[in-house]
Amino acid sequence: MMKVKISYLYVLVPALILLLAAFFIQSFKQRTTPQRATTELLPVEVHAIQLAAGWGYDVTVDNKIFIHQDCIPAVTSYKTFATAADALKVGQRVLDKLKSGQPPSVTPEEINSLSIQY
Repeated sequence: MMKVKISYLYVLVPALILLLAAFFIQSFKQRTTPQRATTELLPVEVHAIQLAAGWGYDVTVDNKIFIHQDCIPAVTSYKTFATAADALKVGQRVLDKLKSGQPPSVTPEEINSLSIQY
């Protein structure tokens, strides 16, 4: 009869150890999983804005202006976008960067790759 109790211990103890390990691993994963970005929870949009000399764009978060861009970014001189479509192309690139957690800046190479004339 003693052998029967000992064999239960050989099965029960490792099973409990595995169960506790799985519990702690799951708890650790939940604590280290990043929370959803606020851009996933709030409406984030880009809008072309007409200016006196051309076009710009606004990036809004929850209907509040987050970025107001009244000139072509990454260009050495102050120039506005020629069309609303051009402004929206760059604004969408900035928005995509924000949603992916990157800084919202653009480079001259990105401006050129979007075929923006300046």
